[in-house]
Amino acid sequence: MIRFTFISDSTIKNKEGWMIDDIVASYVDPIHCIGGINEISMENEINIYPNPSNYAFTIETPTLSTIEISTIHGQRIKSLASTGTKTNIDVSEFPNGVYIVEVKTEKGIGVRKFIKE
Repeated sequence: MIRFTFISDSTIKNKEGWMIDDIVASYVDPIHCIGGINEISMENEINIYPNPSNYAFTIETPTLSTIEISTIHGQRIKSLASTGTKTNIDVSEFPNGVYIVEVKTEKGIGVRKFIKE
């Protein structure tokens, strides 16, 4: 849902232009969410190493998580559930390039970039 207030001062003050104010954006995953969304960013709680890598990388998270890897164009390549706070992922079959790693936990969502060389 995106909610905004639209104000155009062209009719009031004889000026051209418009302005959007009070933007609120939220996403509710109907499959995994009951009653709301936790909007806490986990950017500083996710470690990916080595980055860049040729064969595999490790993701460290504070709790169990769901991990999704997508191309820079949004095509999902891999999706898995972690079994601990460290997850090793084989990327040897991935084409070289930049990938987006999205980590979802009960604490929130973190998004990081990963480079496959």
